[in-house]
Amino acid sequence: MWSFAVNHYAAPPPALSPDPFEPYAVAAVELDDERMVVLGRVAEGADLGSLRVGQQMEITIEPIIAGADEHVWKWKPVAP
Repeated sequence: MWSFAVNHYAAPPPALSPDPFEPYAVAAVELDDERMVVLGRVAEGADLGSLRVGQQMEITIEPIIAGADEHVWKWKPVAP
């Protein structure tokens, strides 16, 4: 992971936000082969307090928010 931020506020409409709101992370991950940085939300259940720059990430598919019909790709920390 190249960089990340934890959002402590809900995005304004029309963005989907869970109710009640829970903080979530957005990660910028550098793709080695493509030599580019891709921004995306971090997967549900990730320990936001343990995220670190340099951490390995992988792509997963999840609902955009819990219970939503819309699915998106998200970054998931790779287990050590």
